[in-house]
Amino acid sequence: MPAPQPAPAPQPVLAAPPAVNPGAATASNPYASPTVVFDSSGSGAAAPVAGPADGKGTGNANDDFAARVGGTGTTAAAARSFDPSTTVTQGTLIPAVLETAIDTDVPGYVRAIVSTDVRSFDGKHVLVPRSSRLIGQYKSGLSAGQKRAYVIWSRLIRPDGVSVNLGSPAISFGGETGLPGKVNSHFFERFGSAMLLSVVGGLTTIASGGTGVVISGGQSAAASAVQSGATIGPTIRVRQGEPIRVFTAKDLDFSEVQ
Repeated sequence: MPAPQPAPAPQPVLAAPPAVNPGAATASNPYASPTVVFDSSGSGAAAPVAGPADGKGTGNANDDFAARVGGTGTTAAAARSFDPSTTVTQGTLIPAVLETAIDTDVPGYVRAIVSTDVRSFDGKHVLVPRSSRLIGQYKSGLSAGQKRAYVIWSRLIRPDGVSVNLGSPAISFGGETGLPGKVNSHFFERFGSAMLLSVVGGLTTIASGGTGVVISGGQSAAASAVQSGATIGPTIRVRQGEPIRVFTAKDLDFSEVQ
């Protein structure tokens, strides 16, 4: 009986090397795997990932806000855009005192007086003298939980008759946007009728022996009262004489009147 033949040695399974035709490897080795190998030796640099420049946003509210306001990812070129001796630059804080009180039950106008001289960017000239007048507007219809009155100053008038459009918000002395004041949340106007209806409904239920119709009617009336009261926003009152600041939202150029 002939001796058994040894098993053939296993052949290595090779993939096609980069930048080489895989057909040649298959011809020389029938066990070669038809694996596709990516060759990056002849390609250029990887393309950058697309950002929010297409206007669709990133999905993150903070990142979208920063990109919209600050233009993140763009190149900023330095330039001489203003005369430092005749300009109050953006971001300058103008101290003032309220001459009229604020009550946000209805929208209205507000007036303030500048309490300290404001100088040019280089500090050489007083461009907004003390006792200059500020004219602004505040809004009503505040949201529930809001505790600051939002004021926009529209015009600044100097004692010599020079005026400039501001378009700048009022801030507190701590730098927070809006003016703090006494808040009236109208608690009893919002929930008083609902509480009264609930009490009346409960007493009526007890007196009637607990009929379900009375309970349902009381709950429906209370829910309707709560829903109508939920639309009442808070009222903020800022007293006359309150010290404030104006955050200058744009450059104020006094070159033609200096």
